[in-house]
Amino acid sequence: MQPTDKTLVDLTEITQDSRNTVGLFSTERRNYVQHVFSNVPQLWLAAESGYEYRISGTWRSMFKMSSRGWLQILAAVMQEYCDNVDGSIVETRNSTIVWNYKNAESEHGSSCAKELYLQIKYLIGPNAPIEIVQGNGFLEVKPKQLKKETLLSIFLQELSEEHFSKVDFLLYIGADTSDEPCFEQLKELTKAPKSKFFQPGCSSFLCILGKKPSKADFYVDEQEKLSLLINKLGQETKKRKKNRSYHNLVQEAAGDNVG
Repeated sequence: MQPTDKTLVDLTEITQDSRNTVGLFSTERRNYVQHVFSNVPQLWLAAESGYEYRISGTWRSMFKMSSRGWLQILAAVMQEYCDNVDGSIVETRNSTIVWNYKNAESEHGSSCAKELYLQIKYLIGPNAPIEIVQGNGFLEVKPKQLKKETLLSIFLQELSEEHFSKVDFLLYIGADTSDEPCFEQLKELTKAPKSKFFQPGCSSFLCILGKKPSKADFYVDEQEKLSLLINKLGQETKKRKKNRSYHNLVQEAAGDNVG
């Protein structure tokens, strides 16, 4: 995850409008995420799949880890695959471990990721307090209680308490299978007759990055298209934020870039 300078400028522009709240979810370490987005202080951040998150400038942890012994065991298993897959690395966090093969040969990396998934699944068994997540170019093992939908609920609650108003527009862009429960959760919340977090008739755009089976209603073709979408939102926010709602701006930009 390394956004361009232009994207960082666009995110700064969008988040400087007090009517907008932007959250970003990452599997990377807190120090890395904090460094990359150091010039976007209003951005709400989640590191290590939500284990640590920043809301309104304050970092918090979702829970306390009771044991980390499994991290060392799985690190040894993943390292064996690194020895056979050039370009792959093991990334150990405070709460998760990742086998990253984004820089490996695509077909070989994907094939080995499937083998590694089955090996870890057999090793941890069905009742382990950890689970495996397959992402775009990585395989992550994390505690079962570390769920993206839990973090989403925390963000929505904080947003409601901070702004004392309900959301009138929602743009959610996910990238992997861990976003599917969030799509379901948001569909239910936005359609509820008396939603705690969303206004009646809230415009909702639930998107998945790339064309693939998903509960999302829309897709964003590729990373470049996502960057273009963010750039469009940044430009329009800068030009019209004094007299236009963000709801109007995103509807226009999404119409140009979302499939």
